[in-house]
Amino acid sequence: MAKVTSSDIVFFFGAGASAPFGIPTMKQFVVEFEKYLNENAEKSERTLYSDIKTTLNEKLGKEVDLEGVFTVIDGIINYTPERLGLLSLYLTESRRNFPNMEICKNLKEKFQKFVKEKCVIPAESYGKIQMVYQDFFNRIAVELGEKSSKRDYAWNTSWTIFTTNYDNVLNVIGEKLRGLKWILVLNTTR
Repeated sequence: MAKVTSSDIVFFFGAGASAPFGIPTMKQFVVEFEKYLNENAEKSERTLYSDIKTTLNEKLGKEVDLEGVFTVIDGIINYTPERLGLLSLYLTESRRNFPNMEICKNLKEKFQKFVKEKCVIPAESYGKIQMVYQDFFNRIAVELGEKSSKRDYAWNTSWTIFTTNYDNVLNVIGEKLRGLKWILVLNTTR
């Protein structure tokens, strides 16, 4: 087997990577967002959210997360027949009225506000984040035969980091390693 080098490394951090630092998991997001809607949303917004979630759960045969529901909301807000696709238009079983655009926009705004509030890193987590990721990157570097360099972090500029998380936990590490270009964050909250 060939030796792995730094240029062979790509890190992918997905759902749950930030949970130890106080950021909710996708499952927790659903529960907390539904509580948030019950306290902060109009009945029409709660009804639309529930209808979309129930329909997707039934059609897919599994529980959908907030991303699934808000993919539909975004589709409604940005709807054109061409974007939906002609086959989808033809195959649509439901003859529902098209959802109210204002309700969709209000629901999306509530979702974005909720995500921003929930993704605030608790102050007590900053030290833990630094400790965990410093240890993680240093262990990888040691395995690759590299040495620590900047601020006690071992790193290599050829490393690429992808994340699909809503939070900015990895940005905390990026700040410690300011000037490096190896962190690429894919932010899905626009």
